[in-house]
Amino acid sequence: MASVTQLGYIGISVSNIEEWEHFATEVLGLQSNGVGDDGNLTLRMDEYSQRFVLSPGGKDDIDYVGFQVTDQPALQEMAEQLRQAGVEVTMGTPDEAKARKVEGLIKFDDPEGTPTEVYYGPPISFDRPFNSPRAI
Repeated sequence: MASVTQLGYIGISVSNIEEWEHFATEVLGLQSNGVGDDGNLTLRMDEYSQRFVLSPGGKDDIDYVGFQVTDQPALQEMAEQLRQAGVEVTMGTPDEAKARKVEGLIKFDDPEGTPTEVYYGPPISFDRPFNSPRAI
């Protein structure tokens, strides 16, 4: 039976990227990766390349959550387990995986309607260690 290993990332739709970046770095101590070509701000809190993805959308609310599994077979098994439980699951496209910086993902809505993803293969930045802007 496949199982999730950890909460991997959270996507948040925000009304003001600059204010959120200030809050995330100066108050929470997260490391900013800056705003990408897609307009999204990504933030780190450890060796993973991103843990928070902030997108300009104005809702100041969670857009999606992503949970990690170990590998592609575990992802397929998780998809089957969810389908057997009556959950409608779709495979993420290569473009969606690239946007999330993962190797592969599945998508579904949680019982409250929150877009939820399960993925494998996140890039880990050992060559660029996490460096909080705060003395933590």
